[in-house]
Amino acid sequence: MDADAPPLTPNSCQPVCPFSTVPIMGHCYKFKRGDSVVIISGNCEGRRGVVDSAVFQRTVDYPDEYSAGYHVLFDDGTVATVRWDQVQGRH
Repeated sequence: MDADAPPLTPNSCQPVCPFSTVPIMGHCYKFKRGDSVVIISGNCEGRRGVVDSAVFQRTVDYPDEYSAGYHVLFDDGTVATVRWDQVQGRH
């Protein structure tokens, strides 16, 4: 520590970017691990599976953008990553 440096005070430790200007990213996931779902659009439309995890990443049908979604496990052991708006609960 530099002996000539001024002491740290609460005012000297303020964030560079005020918190109120930082955009909040979030998404409320409707389904959780183990929920039965059906894919309602895209390459896997009509397939039934079980939610393995909620994710925020690229998906099968939208490989160039990040989105909230799910890893869905199908009966044959394959997994698809789909957006949150591509799944619906099974009844």
